[in-house]
Amino acid sequence: MKFIFKDRNKEDKNEEINKKNELLKELKQAREAIDAVYTNLSYVVEPDMIDCCIYELNALQIRYKIILNEVKAQEARACMSVKESPESADI
Repeated sequence: MKFIFKDRNKEDKNEEINKKNELLKELKQAREAIDAVYTNLSYVVEPDMIDCCIYELNALQIRYKIILNEVKAQEARACMSVKESPESADI
């Protein structure tokens, strides 16, 4: 029975790693999108386009913050699971 639990733990860890990698990828994409908007903002002169860039920038910054908070929450859950893990008590 103990081996079954270890396999589940490995599957859970792999799933957590995959989710974290996906979140980090989304975080990088959001950062790149923010950089692109800043670049566009430096070239536009029309007031409506400036407003458009500012609204887009605000939305992207909020998205970045949400993804970053999710990454931090996932890392906190991972730390807590390591502390509560019965395998860590054997060490």
